[in-house]
Amino acid sequence: MREERGTILFCDVAKKCGFIVPSSGGDKSDNVFIGSAELARSGVRWLNSGDYIGFVRRLRPGHSAEATNIRLLGAEAADYQMLREGRFWAGSFTQE
Repeated sequence: MREERGTILFCDVAKKCGFIVPSSGGDKSDNVFIGSAELARSGVRWLNSGDYIGFVRRLRPGHSAEATNIRLLGAEAADYQMLREGRFWAGSFTQE
């Protein structure tokens, strides 16, 4: 299983799902599903549109591919880790 990279297209907390646009490109049918159960297993509490992540693609017969082993990459990952540890500074994390 190879880790891929991608950007969060959207993540709907109410519907408990979202989609990733893989960095490898493709069309809309190549977007990868994110389920809330997999987010919980991965230890990620939230994702925002535009977040850059690493994931492993799992094929689901009759459905779109699903992301597993999700992890935040880049500045979002550093902010998230500091927030989890209760040590973030003003301006490092914004909430809407």
